[in-house]
Amino acid sequence: MSIEPRQSTAETTSLPAPAIAGGKGLEFIRTNARIVDWRSLAAFFVPLAVYLRTLAPTIYNLDSAELTTAAYTGGLMRATGYPLYLSIGYLWSRLPLGDVGFRMNLLSAVCGALTILVRNPVKSHA
Repeated sequence: MSIEPRQSTAETTSLPAPAIAGGKGLEFIRTNARIVDWRSLAAFFVPLAVYLRTLAPTIYNLDSAELTTAAYTGGLMRATGYPLYLSIGYLWSRLPLGDVGFRMNLLSAVCGALTILVRNPVKSHA
């Protein structure tokens, strides 16, 4: 009784394309894969640099203090509560950088720059 060597599955079977993008499957993913270009990097780093240059070094009055306290303690504020910001802020406030006020202001700067980065390709394709 001899055992035949097994052929690779890539040669013997043909997998159906995933049912996305009107049945084009992986071809759609390959042709529309987003490559990070210099404009996208600029859309993130230029606003981030401006935000970092003008960043408050600690807790500012009004909503800044309320949001920082709620995020750091894992608590809630007002009726809407800003659950995503507070959840991310709870984890972000544990970073070993400066005081809690600086860390939360840094989170706001990064979120603002990310918003511009995400908005940039959406605007250019609309």
